[in-house]
Amino acid sequence: MVGQILVNQWGYSMALVDFYQVVDETQKTITVREIEGRRVEDNGPAGARVVALADNFASDKTYRAIKSKYVPNEWRSKLSHVGRTSTLRVWDGKSVYYNDWD
Repeated sequence: MVGQILVNQWGYSMALVDFYQVVDETQKTITVREIEGRRVEDNGPAGARVVALADNFASDKTYRAIKSKYVPNEWRSKLSHVGRTSTLRVWDGKSVYYNDWD
């Protein structure tokens, strides 16, 4: 699992996307660090498509996550900038819809 990329899609009136890479794991938890994303398509107010940039860490801050009991390939974590428990899903390698226009 170390090296695996996870995605967190969130936002109320916007479609925000953060990518994380697993840097450590135990039997019950993983540790992730945020990584940069890159826009591969930009449609202005209609949104954009983004992909993860593996090993391009955004900061040194790490977060612990625990495996979802009910959904395969999902992890739960308290990410400080979101302010609530977030769902991290295994990224499938395809571009993800993103829109920061409020």
